[in-house]
Amino acid sequence: MTKREAVTLGVLVPCRNEERVIARRLENLLASVWPDAAGVHKLLVVNDGSEDETARIAQEVIEASTSSAVTVEVLDNVHAPGKNGAIRTGLERLGDEVDVVVLTDADVVTDLLALAAIAAAFEEEQQLGMVSGVQSLHSSLPRDGSVPAEETAMGLYDSWTRAVRRMESKVGRLFSVHGQLLAWRLDLGLSPGALVADDLELMLELRRRHPSHMVRMVEGARFHEERSCERGAQDLRRARAYLQAAPLMDTPTLGVQGWLYRRLPPVAPALSLIALSLA
Repeated sequence: MTKREAVTLGVLVPCRNEERVIARRLENLLASVWPDAAGVHKLLVVNDGSEDETARIAQEVIEASTSSAVTVEVLDNVHAPGKNGAIRTGLERLGDEVDVVVLTDADVVTDLLALAAIAAAFEEEQQLGMVSGVQSLHSSLPRDGSVPAEETAMGLYDSWTRAVRRMESKVGRLFSVHGQLLAWRLDLGLSPGALVADDLELMLELRRRHPSHMVRMVEGARFHEERSCERGAQDLRRARAYLQAAPLMDTPTLGVQGWLYRRLPPVAPALSLIALSLA
C-alpha cells in the first residue's frame, strides 16, 4: 500500500445477547462518515450464539438502512463460542477484500468521524500497524445511537490511564489498547488465540511478529461507553484476563515496557497505599 492510498475498512461487531443495544450500535455505525476508498467497506455483525433477539433486530436495522457507503451482513460464529471465535469468523468472511480491520463492541457508540480518523491514520503512516480509540465513560448513552456531548463518569484513575496511553502513543508503543475500538492492517495476519483479553493478545502478537510497526491511539477515534453498575465484577474480569496474558509480556520485543507491565500492576494497590500513607 503506497502512502496516502485510501484504505477499505472491514468492521467487526461480535455480539451475544445484545438485543438491548445492537440497534443503537448499528444505527450509530451506519450514520458514521465512511471514508472514500477504492473498495467497498464492509460491516459484519457476528452473532455468537445469542439466545435473545439480537440477530433479528440487527437484520431489521440493516433492511431499513438506506446507507450506500457500506455493505452490512449478519452471520453466525462458526468457531468455538466466545468473542475470539466470533472475531475469527469475521476475519474469514472478510478474506482479502479490505485493508484495515476495525473491531468494536456492541455496547458502545463512536464519534461519527471515528472511522474516517482511523482510515486517515493508516493512510498517513506506512509503519502504523494498529490503532486504538480513545475511551469516554458516561453514566448513560442515548438510545438512538447519537453521541453524548460530555463525559459524565470519568474518574481520576480513568483520566490518569488515558494520559499514560497518550505518552506511549507518541512513541508508537501503546500497550493497553481498547478492544471496544481497535483496528489493524489485515495483511499483518493477526488473529486472536485463546486469551480472554483478545485486544491485548492481538497487540502482543503484533509486537512479537512485526516489531517495527507502530501502535498508537487516534484522538479523533473516540468511543463512548456506559460505566457499568457492576464495575467491581467488570474490573475483576479484566484483572483475570490481564493475569492470563502476563506470561506473554516477557519478550525481547517489549523490552522494559513489557517488564514493567508484567510486574507493576500486581503490586499497584500496595504502592498506592504506601503513597497515600507518605502523603
